[in-house]
Amino acid sequence: MDIKSSFGSVITCLLALVVIFLAIHTEAANEGAFEYLKLSLRWPISYCNTREIRRRGIHCNRPILRNFKIHGLWPMYTSDTPVPPFLENSGCTNTTPKMADDIDRNLLHKIWRNMTENWPNVVYYHDNSANLNFWKYEWEQHGMCFNNPDYPIHFFKTALRLIRQHNLLQILEDAQIKPNNTKYHGYAIKDAITGVLGERPTIRCNKDSYGTVQLNEIWVCLHRNFTPRPCENIFSACPKAWVRPIMFTAPAV
Repeated sequence: MDIKSSFGSVITCLLALVVIFLAIHTEAANEGAFEYLKLSLRWPISYCNTREIRRRGIHCNRPILRNFKIHGLWPMYTSDTPVPPFLENSGCTNTTPKMADDIDRNLLHKIWRNMTENWPNVVYYHDNSANLNFWKYEWEQHGMCFNNPDYPIHFFKTALRLIRQHNLLQILEDAQIKPNNTKYHGYAIKDAITGVLGERPTIRCNKDSYGTVQLNEIWVCLHRNFTPRPCENIFSACPKAWVRPIMFTAPAV
């Protein structure tokens, strides 16, 4: 074997070892307790007017809700990867969580009104069973890996407290970004929220039934002590957000 060939084999082996090391390191980093939180706040109007919703024959309860509502409070790893559900990743906590079947009206009775106001199933918010099933799902997917998973009320109360602290509609309207079917530059939306919270959010888009890019959700990222931290990405599902404006969809009349 000549020197050049031997040297090439050594380099190939070294690169393979680096790839294996990085893969092991990444897998190890994405285990255990969450590292930060993502509070997802949904704009119901732009959720209810999408082509997918209409194709499936889903009709949101009227009137469609007119303020940002909690979609979820999601434990995250710093690679911007959601912590897998406890039933798939029991290593996320050392505490045995309550199961989703333990989430019922009796458990939530003290915060039931607050939950239906701020964390409803935005499609069927008139339906108490639909709301409860939504909360059970969010608990199973995310809450069981949150702090004190044997005490579910803590998870729900934390999200309710956070939405009170982050009045996004007021923040945007104070910056003259209003839900009136006007299109706004994505960075204007981001800057308005960053200016108040101190850290950048993620702006998430979707498309209405005509293909118009619109504001769908705003994600606020938080350290474990619930102080704001910058989100990993400025935009999600917002094609060419740096040049393409985003519509802030108005409530139906």
